[in-house]
Amino acid sequence: MKAPLSKSGIPETVSEVRILPLPKICYNIFMFEFGSFGVNVLAIIDILVVAVLVYAVILLFEKARSLFLFNGIAILFLIYISARYLNLYLTTTLFNVLFSFMTIIFVVVFQRELRRFFEWLSAWNRFPYAKREMISEIVSNEIIHTSNELASAKTGALIVLPGDEAVESLIENGIFLGGKVSKEILLSIFDTSSPGHDGAVIITGDRIRMFGVHLPLARKAEATKNFGTRHRAALGLAERSDALIIAVSEEKGTISLAENGEIKVISDENEFAFKIHDFLRTHLLEETEGKTKWLPQGNIREKIAALAIAVLLWFVLVP
Repeated sequence: MKAPLSKSGIPETVSEVRILPLPKICYNIFMFEFGSFGVNVLAIIDILVVAVLVYAVILLFEKARSLFLFNGIAILFLIYISARYLNLYLTTTLFNVLFSFMTIIFVVVFQRELRRFFEWLSAWNRFPYAKREMISEIVSNEIIHTSNELASAKTGALIVLPGDEAVESLIENGIFLGGKVSKEILLSIFDTSSPGHDGAVIITGDRIRMFGVHLPLARKAEATKNFGTRHRAALGLAERSDALIIAVSEEKGTISLAENGEIKVISDENEFAFKIHDFLRTHLLEETEGKTKWLPQGNIREKIAALAIAVLLWFVLVP
């Protein structure tokens, strides 16, 4: 015996079944709470987004060598949270005004670092499907051999190998070349009769992108008191980016490497080759195994701190 049909033509036994629309199902999934703390999927996403933002701010302060300032702001923020929790009206109002002024001061003082941060944020070479300009093993060896030859001839040189961060906003002047990296071209550029021999060479991929480039000078005068202008420029860019800069002294015939805000004279050729290959392997060498880095590696302590701060903010500020 067939089931009676409803007005819609669907059997009544079927029409009585409640079918939730897909948006409603998704909403129920996101709003499902885990445990007794009111934490659901949306809350987890909320915490992760804030954790990423806090992590970016921590890295911003680290790059600016102002981590002490971040610690001070964190202490003030803890006092502010405690004042809100204890309903201290005067303290809370005072901090609201203070944070407004601090935002303006922060933007003014860290405008260069903020610009670099947004450049980093929009750097598509950090994502797995974007094309990156790799440096081949042959070209890396060419750079090493040319640097050693320049040092032997006591010919001054500056060679910049950018890392993951863009350096365009940090450099000035320069002449576009776009030629393939070769010992002959590099030697001709740094020849004392060449008009751009005092500037730096920017290498991206297997090509010399620019030459005769002016780099920013180092902020730490004490670190370069035994060096000349060329080395101060190398350290200046290393303080402001993750690039590796090769500086060859025309007076001493030595090779120095500037990286991560430090500059060091490299006296051993094998050590020099190892450091160049290690940097390029991390950033720019062609990857033979098809691995792609699109998330910042390391910084475990900073990531844990960012996640802890985000969780604390969620429990304190979310009603």
